[in-house]
Amino acid sequence: MAIEKKEVLENTVSTEPVKQVDKDEVIKKLMEKIDNLEKTTGILMGATDKRLLNNYLGKNKKKLPSHVNLRVFNGKCIVEWKLIEDRVFKNPNTGIWSEIQTVELTCEDGEKIKTSLYDFEVNYDLEKFLVVESRTDDDTGDRELKIKSEIDGRELNINVKFVN
Repeated sequence: MAIEKKEVLENTVSTEPVKQVDKDEVIKKLMEKIDNLEKTTGILMGATDKRLLNNYLGKNKKKLPSHVNLRVFNGKCIVEWKLIEDRVFKNPNTGIWSEIQTVELTCEDGEKIKTSLYDFEVNYDLEKFLVVESRTDDDTGDRELKIKSEIDGRELNINVKFVN
């Protein structure tokens, strides 16, 4: 025969005082957390590659960022670039590897500039633009942005691949 052990719990009432919560203190802590989250979000949005962000947002049907940056080279906004020469070779006399990379930049006025990729990457500036509208090209599936300069108000249409 097995012996069963039964425990009886008594109903007890706690005599400890209930901790009072100050509503103002709770609201203050929540507001601090919200401010920290907003700062973190601002930092992340500033550091994000806008092209990839636009692709993600387009796939997930979310709102586009309100600002984008365009590259400015020699005082002109660059709306497109492509690599037209990419040669890597070894100098037979010295044995040193060299690389020649040339890009063709298309400016907002249609002018084409040929320059080395190094010069372009080292010497470009950024100009901030407001996103006015976004649309997708039905034929190619590329996303295009209609943007407006914050400096002088000019409007441009540009593929999302060329904004940052």
